[in-house]
Amino acid sequence: MAEHRPLPIDATMLELFHAELEQQTAVLVSGMLALEKGEPQAALLDNLMRAAHSLKGAARLLKITSIEKIAHVMEDKFVAAQKGVLHIDAGHVDVLLSAIDTMQKIGGGDPDLLLDWHQRHSEDFTQLLAGLAAIGGKAAAPKSKGGKKSAVAGDAPADTAADAGAAPAFDKPDAVRVSGARIDSLIGKSSELLIQHRWLHGFVNDMIQMKKRFSEVNNLIESLREIAGRSFDPEAINAQLRQISKRLRDNNQQFNHSIGTVYEFYHRTDSLLETINQEILSTRMRPFAERLSRFPRMVRDISRSLRKNVSLRIEGGNTEVDRDVLDKIETPLNHLLRNAIDHGVETPAVRRRHGKPEEASIVIAASYRSGMLHISISDDGAGIDLEAIRRKVINRGLAPAAVVAELSTPELLEFIFLPTFSTKEKISELSGRGVGLDVVKDTVTALKGSIKVDTVAGQGTRFELQMPVTVSVVTALIFVVDDEPYALPLARVEHVGKLPRRDMYFLDGRQYFRDGEDSINVVSARQVLQRAGAALDSEEIPVVILKDYLRRYALVVDSVLGQKDLVMQPLDPRLGKVQDVAACAILENGMPVLILDVDDLTRSMDYLLKGGDVRHVSLGEDPKARRRHILLVDDSATVREVVRNLLAARGYRVSVAVDGIDAWNSLRSGDFDLLITDIDMPRMDGIQLISLVRGDPRLHDLPVMIVSYKDRSEDRRKGLQVGADYYLTKGSFQDETLIEAVRDLIGEDITK
Repeated sequence: MAEHRPLPIDATMLELFHAELEQQTAVLVSGMLALEKGEPQAALLDNLMRAAHSLKGAARLLKITSIEKIAHVMEDKFVAAQKGVLHIDAGHVDVLLSAIDTMQKIGGGDPDLLLDWHQRHSEDFTQLLAGLAAIGGKAAAPKSKGGKKSAVAGDAPADTAADAGAAPAFDKPDAVRVSGARIDSLIGKSSELLIQHRWLHGFVNDMIQMKKRFSEVNNLIESLREIAGRSFDPEAINAQLRQISKRLRDNNQQFNHSIGTVYEFYHRTDSLLETINQEILSTRMRPFAERLSRFPRMVRDISRSLRKNVSLRIEGGNTEVDRDVLDKIETPLNHLLRNAIDHGVETPAVRRRHGKPEEASIVIAASYRSGMLHISISDDGAGIDLEAIRRKVINRGLAPAAVVAELSTPELLEFIFLPTFSTKEKISELSGRGVGLDVVKDTVTALKGSIKVDTVAGQGTRFELQMPVTVSVVTALIFVVDDEPYALPLARVEHVGKLPRRDMYFLDGRQYFRDGEDSINVVSARQVLQRAGAALDSEEIPVVILKDYLRRYALVVDSVLGQKDLVMQPLDPRLGKVQDVAACAILENGMPVLILDVDDLTRSMDYLLKGGDVRHVSLGEDPKARRRHILLVDDSATVREVVRNLLAARGYRVSVAVDGIDAWNSLRSGDFDLLITDIDMPRMDGIQLISLVRGDPRLHDLPVMIVSYKDRSEDRRKGLQVGADYYLTKGSFQDETLIEAVRDLIGEDITK
């Protein structure tokens, strides 16, 4: 006979059951931990009994016998405790928590094997039920009428009638489950509707202006009537003008009425649509504590394994957060919590020696601050060993000892977020591998947030995370570059203002302005975003100060429009990752705007600054004052760096290419004053490159210099024959020969 397999569970029902299982096991775990801490049992047992009862009913409805049996035995134990027959102690809690773990394991396994799990794991399942039955010394496993244990889902226990009247929690009429995709679609549509509706505000303003024009026309006609009264046939003219005036007054009255109607409509519907939009957005929101339900259990288990005594307190659990943000910050919070237990808090013996309570305290708190979600994870442990960090930084060669000695505490603490960085000497299951804090920082950064850490020796450590409450709507600063609007998340903007040009100064070819004791790099948004257009002609330059952890940048823009809430729309995935762009949105006037990726943007600015390729912000495009731009081509990284530094030190702007193909692509898309190239290179050598340059109408007159190890006369002749203006050997850049040759070809850079 073929093996009997139960029918699979409907996917929708299975999803509902998983939600029910997660909800009720969270109640059971929190109740167990409270019982273990010695809280009054009477206040907890009712909730525990109801959770087990609801879980049993849900499992029975779907014929998931294994979970049904476990929940039934647990319910019997809670009822016995309520009646005073049983007192649940710490030993019992371990057994009950193990049973909860098993239910979670069953529910999170293969859906096709869910229904007959107890048959495939009969030995483990029997031991588990026996352990539960041994609590209080009385067996409580469900039995059939014949006295045998029920092994078939259809053999319902004696209280089936009571269970039939108790619908599972997911059947409550006020519970509605909506797919994430549908919610995202609703948010997008309602937000667009809100934006389109606000067009009426501009319409109303236009109508008001038209009203003013009507009044002006009426006044003009009245003046004309006075003038005409002094000319021929005044009666006829006056009669005609009176009719015109009357008609205009009537039109004006109707127009006023229409304006009032439209304005009333605008205010009424604006309030309604704003409410609808907020309500739809709120469907994404979940209480902060919802994803933290398993943390108390985790703290209990880890602290036990480390022989530490740790309590966890969650504050601001009702703070509502976007479900996507909650999903993404669960792992970082997990890392920080484990880090606090393992690295931060001390053993009870050590805490006693330092006059601290034996029980260490960890607090996770959530709140809103300035429209952002603020989360802190603090402990009262030993604090971070700053000297251990200094030693690790030096030993790993991350910075010279002299520099490390001068680092401030915030600068030093930035190293703990590097991948594979750990001060633990021994690798354990929990820590020592240097994996954790880098993940935390990467996740927070991806959410357009920030993280900082503060520590006091002997008193504890606090990590503070700041990020948007929702990933659907971002509060952004809108600015204009080359007549195009762009947006920056406001959380990464430190300051907006106008910088007097006289406050800028130059150092090593870079442009700065001083803010207190700090020197901030000045970079043009036109260059970073690769926009053309005329230079600014004002003595006061609009700047946006961006903050990137320990650094700040002054991004020069054309103008600033102000702050707006934008509904973020992802870019078409076919575009891939667009440099410096995170998403897009639609402004109230219907114009699209790109929302910039601040981390990408700061990397682009760093690239320009480190390459000496950043353009100065000037009053105008003076060709004589423009920095001479040189393209350096060599397949040797050492040669490229030496020559680049040599030229950059003389004020020249230098771009590099690794071979002829790379150089040819740069030449066709860029604007250069001189080409310096090697001969022997992969893919395309220098001779082929020069031949292409001389054959191109746009590049035909570009000065070309060859710098090669080859010093034979035939090599020189060949290079000059294809069109090179200079031929030097690579030993020439050890003296002034190279610089003199560059000056001969393109002159000295006068902007330095």
